[in-house]
Amino acid sequence: MKRRILIADTNEINREVLSELFEEEYEIIEKESGADALSVIRTDYKDMAAVLLDAELPELDGYEVLENIKKQEWGYRVPVIIISGDASLKAEKRAYSLGAAYFSKKPFDTGLMKTRIDEIAELYEARAAVREEESGNPDAGKKDMPGKENLELANHVFDAMIEFAGRLVESRDPENQYHIYRMKGLTRIMAKKLRELYPEYGLSENDVEMIVTASAVHDIGKVSIPDSIILKPGNLSDEEYEYMKSHTLRGEEIFNDIRFDWDPEYAKITKQVIRSHHEKWDGGGYPDGLKGEEIPVAAQIISLADTYDALVNDRIYRKAFDKETAYNMIISGDTGVFPPKMIECFKACRTDMEKWENQATKERKMENDTVKDA
Repeated sequence: MKRRILIADTNEINREVLSELFEEEYEIIEKESGADALSVIRTDYKDMAAVLLDAELPELDGYEVLENIKKQEWGYRVPVIIISGDASLKAEKRAYSLGAAYFSKKPFDTGLMKTRIDEIAELYEARAAVREEESGNPDAGKKDMPGKENLELANHVFDAMIEFAGRLVESRDPENQYHIYRMKGLTRIMAKKLRELYPEYGLSENDVEMIVTASAVHDIGKVSIPDSIILKPGNLSDEEYEYMKSHTLRGEEIFNDIRFDWDPEYAKITKQVIRSHHEKWDGGGYPDGLKGEEIPVAAQIISLADTYDALVNDRIYRKAFDKETAYNMIISGDTGVFPPKMIECFKACRTDMEKWENQATKERKMENDTVKDA
């Protein structure tokens, strides 16, 4: 049985466009009012892959329907997409503050919409499976450590969710494709070198792999940052920059909402990475202004790897720096102050990191050429 997508819009053409986009993979339900949409959702929420709401629906508008859904105990499992003719930052903030999974302006890009909804539906389905597995477990909520078999299963699910979440973040910025793939490689290179040069950190091989996995989801909080900020080609205003910085705390909130028995160390490292990957050695970072060794070592590693990857790849607001310039910017502190030991690791594995970036660029080009030829 196909999962369902509910499309609620007063405009018949909009409904037709969206229906054609999803009808091969999903059963489509169409409604013209907010009240009718909410009635369907209350009955069929278990089968809902996504709900697409026009912001200006009659009776109950899209925001009111969203607010009603998120008040329900099952609201966590229904991803709601608000589609609005109001392109203002205020409208986007309102949608995300009420719990929207995504906000799309009109007119929308059909290809981008399809990609986003597929990723969101997959992520929400996995998250719901985790929460419902826990609720059906008679031992849920106990403080005793789970058995090895349960831990392995839980960590496997957690790994899968991280991959889903990472792809969702990546899909929002076409110029940032392969960032997660590159980050995992750079993080592994840095973490292994740190383990080799500074055994006092006590990193095991397993610790290294947990940090690598966590790197894939360091920016998960960006799923709740409006496109007008994420995809802005110019400099952000002070207000926009402050909102962008909130992705660290928003990301932590997302993972705090996942209640399941996985390895506590695994969970701790992942949350440290999400919250603290923008902290700086001198206290000039965010969100907590941590200084020195107050910054978790996993976050230290990923912060430098992320900065390097950002510098040597195109961004929507600038072109990539060459690798020599990027290296010198990090060493000189132009990109913020990094821990001395991290800088030494960076120097020691510079060649390997450059090779990894070159390899990832080559693989991306080959994949893009294959798609063009298909």
